[in-house]
Amino acid sequence: QYDKENIWGDRDHIRIAEYWKKKKVNKMLYLQEDENGELYTVDEEQEGWHTVQKRPVETSEIEWYKTNGFDIIEVSSIAISANPPKNACRCT
Repeated sequence: QYDKENIWGDRDHIRIAEYWKKKKVNKMLYLQEDENGELYTVDEEQEGWHTVQKRPVETSEIEWYKTNGFDIIEVSSIAISANPPKNACRCT
C-alpha cells in the first residue's frame, strides 16, 4: 500500500535516492614548453616549464548526491570538459 505521508520511509524501511547536478566552471588552459622544448596543453602550470600561451575555458563539473529525503548522506564531484582542446596532451 502506497502511503504519501511516508514516501521516504517508516520505522522498518528507508528510501535512498541519488541525483546529479551539472554546473559550469571557469578555469585556465596553459600551453607550456618543457625543459626539452616539447609543447603540452595542461590545466595547471607546471613548475619549471615556460608558459607560451594561456586562455580561459568553460568546463563542467558533475556533482553527485545521495539522500534519504531529509539529509544529504554523500557528495562527490568530477570535472569534465565541455569542449576538450584539440591537443589535450603533447603537441608535436
